Amino acid sequence: MADSRDVLRGDIYRAYLDPVFGREQGGFEPRPCVVLSINDIHRKSWGLATVVPGTTSRYPRGNNQVVVDPSRENGLSKRPRFCVIRSERLTTQG
Repeated sequence: MADSRDVLRGDIYRAYLDPVFGREQGGFEPRPCVVLSINDIHRKSWGLATVVPGTTSRYPRGNNQVVVDPSRENGLSKRPRFCVIRSERLTTQG
């Protein structure tokens, strides 16, 4: 991701989500992830962020998904759905 002090809630980063188990989202390409955790956590030396991975696969929509349109500001090239029930904790360093 980025230096943990630069990570802000609502930012979108690309991250590798491997290894994965069961129904978790993964893959060999970085996925867009939106940061959910509060900024105070990123300012500490813990180096963790809670994120929600995005996907462009076509599975049924539900109430727990947020669709984000690509823009120059967010750096997305496709229109992903962020699945809120699939939150992950990632390190923000290295």
